Amino acid sequence: MDMKRRFLKEFFRTVILAALSLLLSQFAFAQTTSPMSDNDIDIFLETLSSRALSVNTISAGFRQEKKMDMLKNNMLSEGRFYYMKENKIAFLYEKPGKYSMIMNGQYLKMNTGYGSSKMDLSSNPVMKQMNDLLTAVFTGSLDRATASYDISFTYMGEEVVASVKPRSTRISAVISLIKIQFEKGSGDINEIIVTEGSGSITKYIFFDRRINQQIANEIFTIN
Repeated sequence: MDMKRRFLKEFFRTVILAALSLLLSQFAFAQTTSPMSDNDIDIFLETLSSRALSVNTISAGFRQEKKMDMLKNNMLSEGRFYYMKENKIAFLYEKPGKYSMIMNGQYLKMNTGYGSSKMDLSSNPVMKQMNDLLTAVFTGSLDRATASYDISFTYMGEEVVASVKPRSTRISAVISLIKIQFEKGSGDINEIIVTEGSGSITKYIFFDRRINQQIANEIFTIN
């Protein structure tokens, strides 16, 4: 996989996770599902909107578990996640290796073992679609993303599950499905599962969440 393709793939994963991680919480799971009425969906979207307005910063530890058909065991990564209004996001990976993905406004920078790359997110129509989803989640208005994504909601025990499917074939070739499990009452996110076009599955679990605590601006620096 060349550097440009790797960069694009990691960008999609980063933006989606950052967008849907506005209200992080500890992992929980339940089995049975049932449909939500249109009225229940409207009430839940209002809950997300209210919570979004009250959140200025987020910091949390995260654990990433990736399952690939070619590997017997899951690939595990750990690090810290940071968010600051407006549109400042950072994933600082610590294990098994150190690398980072930082988004500040319209720019994304990746530092990996392959080197450092910087991208202007506004220069690509696909990137614009991803930014639209990001903005919709940050403002608590997932209903505004339906022009580019099919989004359905179901109950699963004490949780609400949002299933997000890209309509664009260019995006779905990279990310085919995202499932987000929210706490029904609070709107906190319990779990995110990303299914890639290749069939690989990545699960994100967050812990040690801290809301509206001071975060150094230097974390989001893009040179």
